[in-house]
Amino acid sequence: MYQFIQSVTLDFDVIVLSDIWSDNVDLYRNLFADYTLYYDLPLSSCVGGVAIYVIVKNILNQHETTVFKMDSTDDCRLENILLEISKGLQKYVIGGVYRHPRQDIDKFSAKIEKVLLQVKKSNFPCFIAGDVNID
Repeated sequence: MYQFIQSVTLDFDVIVLSDIWSDNVDLYRNLFADYTLYYDLPLSSCVGGVAIYVIVKNILNQHETTVFKMDSTDDCRLENILLEISKGLQKYVIGGVYRHPRQDIDKFSAKIEKVLLQVKKSNFPCFIAGDVNID
């Protein structure tokens, strides 16, 4: 991933990564110097996790929001991070989600539907990326 991004002649405003593993977080902290890193790591294992990089130089106002945060439970383990990012007068919600395999799909669907309904009420464009492990 790093080599690919370095080979592209484009500065991405936002990069979302999933399944980052908690024992790799120090590597991710130092990977892209021109970006601010936000992440959510698994509590009960090293596998999973999600991260979002936001470029520093494009004058993006950014902050993590807990308004749309989904909780992780024993039968629906997930990591997620949602940011509110403003560029000029336009505000966006950008999210990253990692749903662990073999977790309750119906419970996950209910959680993400609730978040999407909340975002819809805010009238902000929303982009959610990640690995939800549903084929």
